Amino acid sequence: MKDSLYVGEGPFGESCPQVGDDGYSHRGRAHCVRFIEQIRSCYGLEPAGARLFVKSNPHDFGTYFSVECEFDDDRCESVEYAFAVEGDFDGVLEYWTSEDGEVLV
Repeated sequence: MKDSLYVGEGPFGESCPQVGDDGYSHRGRAHCVRFIEQIRSCYGLEPAGARLFVKSNPHDFGTYFSVECEFDDDRCESVEYAFAVEGDFDGVLEYWTSEDGEVLV
């Protein structure tokens, strides 16, 4: 069965665009796409049954965007990947990093 986990809008140690900011629709989605790229560079491509995607979420002040990881609970690799990304136990998703893994300040 398919399910998904909320991962976030971006690295949790960084600021992100806010609903209501000028250009949020474009900037918020782009921020999430960049975050997906970082997740893939740290955790690898999604295994069969898993998928990272940008989710639109209704809110009183407008729609906001977040990254979710969909997984198939019949596929162990996809479950492990989703929970590893969501939990980020090594803290590699706390800040923006370069392609070679260097933390950007």
